[in-house]
Amino acid sequence: MLSVIINTYNRAKSLQKTLYSLREMNVSSELMWELIIVDNNSTDNTKNIVDDFAVNTHIKTRYLFEKNQGVSFAKNLGIKYAQGDIIAFTDDDVIVDKTWLTNISKAFETSNAICIGGKILPFWEVPPPRWLTKDLYFYLALVDHGETILKMTKATIYGANFAVRSAAFKKYGLFNTAIGRTAGKLYGGDETEFIQRLIDAGEDVLYLPDIIVHHCISSDRLKKSYFRKWLFDCGEQKGLLLGNYVQRSILGIPFYAIRQTAHVILSVIISSVFNYGKLFDRELLLMHNIGFIKGRFLHRKSKENSAI
Repeated sequence: MLSVIINTYNRAKSLQKTLYSLREMNVSSELMWELIIVDNNSTDNTKNIVDDFAVNTHIKTRYLFEKNQGVSFAKNLGIKYAQGDIIAFTDDDVIVDKTWLTNISKAFETSNAICIGGKILPFWEVPPPRWLTKDLYFYLALVDHGETILKMTKATIYGANFAVRSAAFKKYGLFNTAIGRTAGKLYGGDETEFIQRLIDAGEDVLYLPDIIVHHCISSDRLKKSYFRKWLFDCGEQKGLLLGNYVQRSILGIPFYAIRQTAHVILSVIISSVFNYGKLFDRELLLMHNIGFIKGRFLHRKSKENSAI
């Protein structure tokens, strides 16, 4: 038995395309599987889309509602109700390959891997801008490690396309609810933190090139403002997660972060004058550092509030 979990938040139209791609997969009748959709407090017509899909498909479909905002809460609820020995995860803005589920099943049958992941290729809804070079694809959660099966030493397979033996959650715990995407914030790292736990424990985590999904990249993600927000929010989350910092700091901001930010500001000024091609890269680094500083202020504020 295999369970597929999709977490969704206010993406009913996009989710509909994902569900259609799941229905169009080539899956043997011998492969038993279920679909679990976790609605993470949506305010659109997500439930109607799921209900309509459920009555018009042969796929065993379950709708769950998670009121606690955050992708980790949603994933953990899906895991709680999943009946499969294998749990596969994808996103609500993804088109799965026709052989996606079949290849996941075969991979676990022919290996001792506890976790596998594969390619996340772009499906551009509009042509990408010239400034979007491949070194920026990471920020769009795209993955292509080539055509060779790899044993991972770092968690560089992502949430839109990975699968885990359900026993792993019993042995290593669930997703950390302190991290991950939430409403209004482009936080991340929930799946990579969990996968890194598996790797650090000595478990086999594999990348397989024939497990493929296509990530639908909307026009709003092809703006520099999106990338700036992504880096800012990731920095903010990092600052929050640092917790109490006992080394040299100013108002909880480590000296090293202050020095780094000053250097980056200088590099932005220099790049704007002498090397415009590198300016955006420097801007992103600066946004990350500023976000980190804000995260430290937020941590300090929450600590002060808890002391009242």
